[in-house]
Amino acid sequence: MIDPSRAAGSATAEVAMPIAPPADISVKTKSAVSFAQSAPDRSLDQWRGLALVLVLISHAYHVTGRVPGIGRAGVNLFFFISGILVFRTLSRGPQGKLAGAKYFWVRRTKRLVPAKYFYLFGMALLVLIAVPRLISPAAREAFFSALPSSLLYYRNYFGSEDNLTSHLWSVACEMQFYLLAPLIFFAGGKSIARRLGVYGVVLGLLLVGGLSVVGKTNYSQYTFGVAAWPMMAGFFVEFLRTTFPKQVGAWGRLLTWCGAVSLVVLALAMLTVQKQVVILAGTLLVAGCLGCYLEGIAPRGWLGNVFHYLGNRTYSIYLWQQPLTLGGFVPPAFHPLGSLLAIPVGALSFHFLELPYMSKYNRQAPPTAPRRSLLARTFILVLIASLGLNIGLCYLARQFYARELLVRLQPEGPSVVSHSGKTDGLRVLFLGDSRAAQWPALPTNRFCTINAGVPGATTAQVRLRAEQVLLIEKPDVVVLQVGINDLKTIGVVPQVAGAIQEQCTANISEIIHLCRQHNAGVVLTLIIPSGKVSFPRRLVWSDKIETAVDDVNGKLARQFEQVAGVAVFEPGKFITPADYRDTLHVYPSAYQKCEAGLLPLVERLGVSPSAANVPPR
Repeated sequence: MIDPSRAAGSATAEVAMPIAPPADISVKTKSAVSFAQSAPDRSLDQWRGLALVLVLISHAYHVTGRVPGIGRAGVNLFFFISGILVFRTLSRGPQGKLAGAKYFWVRRTKRLVPAKYFYLFGMALLVLIAVPRLISPAAREAFFSALPSSLLYYRNYFGSEDNLTSHLWSVACEMQFYLLAPLIFFAGGKSIARRLGVYGVVLGLLLVGGLSVVGKTNYSQYTFGVAAWPMMAGFFVEFLRTTFPKQVGAWGRLLTWCGAVSLVVLALAMLTVQKQVVILAGTLLVAGCLGCYLEGIAPRGWLGNVFHYLGNRTYSIYLWQQPLTLGGFVPPAFHPLGSLLAIPVGALSFHFLELPYMSKYNRQAPPTAPRRSLLARTFILVLIASLGLNIGLCYLARQFYARELLVRLQPEGPSVVSHSGKTDGLRVLFLGDSRAAQWPALPTNRFCTINAGVPGATTAQVRLRAEQVLLIEKPDVVVLQVGINDLKTIGVVPQVAGAIQEQCTANISEIIHLCRQHNAGVVLTLIIPSGKVSFPRRLVWSDKIETAVDDVNGKLARQFEQVAGVAVFEPGKFITPADYRDTLHVYPSAYQKCEAGLLPLVERLGVSPSAANVPPR
């Protein structure tokens, strides 16, 4: 039986289940938040409201660069409160392992999934009908490519740059913790010593994961191992509070003062404009949250009521603020207004998609109703998920079909060329696929960087357009990065892997021959190996792809290592697993590391060798 003082409100709040009234008394409950709430629970709602405010400020003023890390501080505070409520739900639910886990998982699913699925369904429709000036084709494709990870709660591991779903990394991280929480809870057994050991070890491991990125610049900040420690901290603290109430309660006043100080520290830390410093300072807010929770400090004035209102509706407001701020539909100058508009929009979502599931626990229903109701809601949720996935798949199928037709119309691909740097500097042409297209410009005081990379291009397409680009641009040096789009085809047609490798090698050799005929030196950057294969891509991936990359790189290196006017460069020696943005692409910082080995080769080839030194085909 859940304590009547149980908090009810946000994505992580559970709903109170008051003691059942006598059978002759009718229960009329229209609001899940109308029952009497204890001061500690009201305090948690208010702090959850503060966490939401920090996120809204972060998204409202993100483009200014003046609020780095404040949003993550808000998420950490929210995660901490979530951990407290998770332990409370598990400790007050059925104590049988299977029954307790089922009880917890069912409640979490009912509470969180409908609002999020409705958001994704609404965004899918909006993205499809939006005019091009509001959303570009690339943004549409990014949204639908990220849709499966959003629906299935692994968005924190999917490296898409879609802004309409990027905020769902935190929801995914929470759901992953909810999946593990019953296992952690029941692994602790019933003895205090065992619980201290099990919970303490899990918390220690997650703290190590969170601290492991301090001082680093290249890391994924959204993975479970890095981001989940505040939830386990709240989980552990609530365990200590219920097990040692007097000892933990004695720290309430001191922690409250620490929270007041942490607000000042956070304000000062923001002046540094260093994200990790702000996050560390903002993390101190959990001390104030815990202190107010222990002391039952929950202001009743208008300010307290505002934070309490926001805290109850945090989840829905958080979902819907994204398209009104960073999602791309609203110009940056109006992001603050978008953050404010998210409050009434989120309130509507809360009323229709969250409140009904909360209200159910305040009513008595016939014994057979819950099962029928659960089946009906499950069917509705599956239907919504199916509709969303089908919309996404239809859109992607249309995009792939369009690409195929465009390739037939223009086999060489689009002629997109950009210029940057010193106009009379050494002319360096980047030629190839998306990996070449994303290569940053070389130092502008010495080089004129010409980028003719085309995302999705194969070696055959680059070969077709190379002649024209070389004639127009007349580069001194060509940096060639191409081949992965040929070899990834092996994942779906492994039976012709050998022919694909041979054709890829032959095309790259021909491109180098064309460059040398135009008196351009060539830096042959070997094919960058792929990173960790994402879940969706596993359906069209094969281990033979990596073998093919190694084989083609080996053949090319042996063929051109002694050829005049050609230098072989291996980016794989500079790139680490942490540098990968997704399976095929790396972060800009990885290119910067490669630049240390690339620049000497470019400068050495800057004086074009004689045209007579054309390598044999």
